[in-house]
Amino acid sequence: MSAGKRPIRILAVDDEPEALAVLRQLFSTDGFEFVAATDGAEAISLVRDSPPDLLIVDYMMPGMFGIELCEYLRADYDLAGIPIILYSAYQVPDRYWQKGLFERAFVKPADFSDLLEAVRDLVS
Repeated sequence: MSAGKRPIRILAVDDEPEALAVLRQLFSTDGFEFVAATDGAEAISLVRDSPPDLLIVDYMMPGMFGIELCEYLRADYDLAGIPIILYSAYQVPDRYWQKGLFERAFVKPADFSDLLEAVRDLVS
């Protein structure tokens, strides 16, 4: 990243602290600004306060599933353009792809070089 330019801000949403720690290490080491939320409500608050350049969202979480968070964001005109990567231990059903709720999906544990490449592609 060039001097004077702000780092790319990534918000990861996952109810598993270990998953967030791994993602924090990956993206912080690569020069991204990393912010974490442990549920959908916290993510919405963070997105409203300071919209990230990209979200990485877990599919299965207590309270609000990741898909519900994606639907909420896509329904908000001001937030609908933020790229989203769904990051899940489960295969994502085709019906969610067809709704255009996210740009990419990865099954945990993903190959980190592929994940980094997807993030760079989506924020460029």
